[in-house]
Amino acid sequence: MEYSFAQIQKGFEGVCENWTIPIIGSLFKIIGCWWRINPIGISPSDELSRKITPSLQIPGEQRDRLTRGIYIPTSEEETLGRLEKAFLLSSQAEPIIKKIRNGIRSGKLPQKRPEQLIMGALVAGLISREEAELVYEGEMLNNDGIQVDSFTLGEYQRENRVTIKTK
Repeated sequence: MEYSFAQIQKGFEGVCENWTIPIIGSLFKIIGCWWRINPIGISPSDELSRKITPSLQIPGEQRDRLTRGIYIPTSEEETLGRLEKAFLLSSQAEPIIKKIRNGIRSGKLPQKRPEQLIMGALVAGLISREEAELVYEGEMLNNDGIQVDSFTLGEYQRENRVTIKTK
């Protein structure tokens, strides 16, 4: 709501800035700079964002409310479908990652990123085979989600019909 109110205030300021009637327009420009037409129209604070974002980063009612009516494919053939599955798996894997972190703290596992210790945690008996597979699949999907297309110079030139002169 704070964001919406801030956008309303911006709109009011835009009207004041663009008023073209000679004398009244100048007066509105001056008043518009000093007077807040919408007194509650301030942008949301970073503190508010920090409070809200955790509830949006886990599957549940808050996130569902925001994504209601948005097409989210279930097929992993579509990029958004892969991202959604990676999101869900990451959420399910969080307690398992916590077990691996506890294994690091207790000295049962070496100091590395938990995602690099999946097999070691399985061998040490900290996690089950099913948990290891879940974390591994989540990591693979997360990695796939952050990959970008890469091209050699020749592929790029063929694709875009660009000629680059080299010495």
